Amino acid sequence: MKSPHQSSHPQQSEMQVALEGFAKQILVKAMSDKQVTYADLSKKLEGLGIFETPDQLNRKVNRQRFKASFWLACLIALGVTGVRFYPDQAN
Repeated sequence: MKSPHQSSHPQQSEMQVALEGFAKQILVKAMSDKQVTYADLSKKLEGLGIFETPDQLNRKVNRQRFKASFWLACLIALGVTGVRFYPDQAN
């Protein structure tokens, strides 16, 4: 019998699921604001030494399963200079 620590897909907390969705939302909004397609983003990432096809990017983003380093690289490639982590709250 496997312990919970040996599971290949451990149960995610509601917060983790929400944060993954929020990360996707920020990235997709940045792409929309900059009018950048996955093909465009693929080319921009190449300039940072990251090689992903547009289809790979689309799947990765839509699965909402990517590392913070990938997320940051995408935002840098898009020219994003700041991220608001609490969009519903005024500063």
